[in-house]
Amino acid sequence: RRSIHAVRRSLTAGSWKKAHATFYEGNTNRGACNYKDVVGEGYGTKTAALSSVLFQDGKSCGACFEIQCIDNPEGCKPGQPSLIVTATDFCPPNPSLPNDKGGWCNQPREHFDIAKPAFGEIAEYKAGIIPIQYRRPFLTHQHNTLHITRTHLLNQLTLDGFDSSHYRVPCSKQGGIRLTITGNPYFYQVKLSNVGGAGDVVGVEVRGHDKLQNWTEMEHDWGATWKTSAILQNESLTFRVKTSDNRSITLKDVAPQSWQFGKTYEGAGANF
Repeated sequence: RRSIHAVRRSLTAGSWKKAHATFYEGNTNRGACNYKDVVGEGYGTKTAALSSVLFQDGKSCGACFEIQCIDNPEGCKPGQPSLIVTATDFCPPNPSLPNDKGGWCNQPREHFDIAKPAFGEIAEYKAGIIPIQYRRPFLTHQHNTLHITRTHLLNQLTLDGFDSSHYRVPCSKQGGIRLTITGNPYFYQVKLSNVGGAGDVVGVEVRGHDKLQNWTEMEHDWGATWKTSAILQNESLTFRVKTSDNRSITLKDVAPQSWQFGKTYEGAGANF
């Protein structure tokens, strides 16, 4: 048994913002977030493509949003149910169409193009485009600390900001965070998927067990992919991942010394 030392923070819902939503048929595989298989990588069918304002050049990949249909009695489902979606693609602008007549993802509109099965949970398909309100979680900080004893996963997991009495998960994922390593011996890319909690990653660090024992900060490449030129081969790799709600998690030795390009490694249940 070991203890986790964590700063006590509260994860609460942010304030509602207004936007619009449509639906698409098909999937967002191989889209602008670099997810090859959104279902297989843990995102299911509750996914959305975001307009430029929300997508932020890929920084919002994996972000979780709570959405409600509003101000459309004929189009919204009764009871104003909430839908939790994950951002998995980009909804490109269409400057040939007016913003209010087909150019739904044009600047400066905040727009969600939602997978059809998920859209049907909050609105009628015949509505086409619906007004919505959406929100994300944010953290409030407290000045005390707590120690939590866990009996499993501790050789894989170090979690900052854990507070079981206040924690509210906007996006719950099955299993651990997954890392897919690609590139070559001189340039390395790591795609993160199945990230729970807030979902969108704002920082990644890596270190090895031999020559790369100091933390090395990775750069955002594109979509859900991060990059580094630090030599990672022949190292057992540990990653520290930070999400937009200012929490971090350490995936200790998630990739063994014998890791291979093109393979995906999972943090054995370690997730937000």
